[in-house]
Amino acid sequence: MLNTLGKSLAGLTAAGALSLGYISQRTPQIGVPTPSLLASEPTAKAHADAFALSTSLPHGVSIDAFASAFERSPIFRLEQRILQSAGRAPHGVPTPASAGAARFRSGQRMGALWTVAGKDEPAREILFAWHDAKTGVRGSTWLRIAAGEPKPATTPTPAVSTNAHLNNVKDVARAATAALAPDSVVLQFGSSIDVSPVLPGAQMPSYAVVAHALYSRVLLMNAALQLWWDLRKTVQPGPAVAKAAVSSIAGAAGIPLPPQITGGAPAGPTPTANAPSSSPSPSPSPSSH
Repeated sequence: MLNTLGKSLAGLTAAGALSLGYISQRTPQIGVPTPSLLASEPTAKAHADAFALSTSLPHGVSIDAFASAFERSPIFRLEQRILQSAGRAPHGVPTPASAGAARFRSGQRMGALWTVAGKDEPAREILFAWHDAKTGVRGSTWLRIAAGEPKPATTPTPAVSTNAHLNNVKDVARAATAALAPDSVVLQFGSSIDVSPVLPGAQMPSYAVVAHALYSRVLLMNAALQLWWDLRKTVQPGPAVAKAAVSSIAGAAGIPLPPQITGGAPAGPTPTANAPSSSPSPSPSPSSH
């Protein structure tokens, strides 16, 4: 019995260590970006940290989409329920908007304690401030979508064929592939906290810093997974989206495409108005007699 229990504990410990190692590798700690909303947050002077996760997203994903995914992620929702049960949500927990419908504005409440303190749409970053009325501890949570590695530049196909139309179609296919390819981005998560109301003149204990960093990494990965789930149909576009992209690019370039790609009617000779009909003439109806 003890031998089985020992093996089980050893297996769980190994699995936990591997999981923690993977999370740490995927979400490395970074310096607090400057300038940023987090860097200008007053509580950042006490303690602030940031973490990053490199991934791919469709072009033009807004900071509202990332913040909405964070708000609706399972781990964060569990935290809100715990805070509410502990009496740390004096105004309750607002119901999150559905994916794609969230539009965060200054002063808007989020979760048990959070309020939108700043938002920069062009920079794709948002800052939520929070305050625990029972302890006086303050802090902030920061999200940003930063640019990752740029897409490789597309170059025209070398004219290896004497068929100019074939070369044009290859260029259209190459441009469509580049247009449908997701952007390389870096999802960033940061936070600040000032514990001086409960620990005057002291900083966060080292064990608390380690635990806080691990939880921040878990929150970031959970929000990234939720965002991927929200955008899964866009990240992997179906045939209809691909056809629309190809047709749009070809149309802008004035290049005709076969109907198998555009989805139009099969190409073929169009009958003229004077052409004799090959179908037999309909017989007179009984009512005409």
